[in-house]
Amino acid sequence: MSQDVRELARRARFPIRDRGELAALLAEDATLTVRGRILAADDALTLLPAYYFPIGSEADLVSKLADLAAQIPASEQEFVREWVERTGQQPGVSPADCWC
Repeated sequence: MSQDVRELARRARFPIRDRGELAALLAEDATLTVRGRILAADDALTLLPAYYFPIGSEADLVSKLADLAAQIPASEQEFVREWVERTGQQPGVSPADCWC
């Protein structure tokens, strides 16, 4: 079930003090649409840093979730591209990593 983050914000009571209060607003298998990016609700709950709380308003919620969504690659291909840019190496397992 996909929810627009503004729809979520309309149901919220601010401030949202912690992950537990945010989780109570989300369906278990929900995805959030934030400025055109889709973010799994469980990813948002796991990845939101503690310093993002409290969330004081609808604008604050949208801003913080959009910031988080922008940090998560949209696809495996994008992840690989970003990994190569950051490390200079293709992601994968080296023979040294094997337990064979």
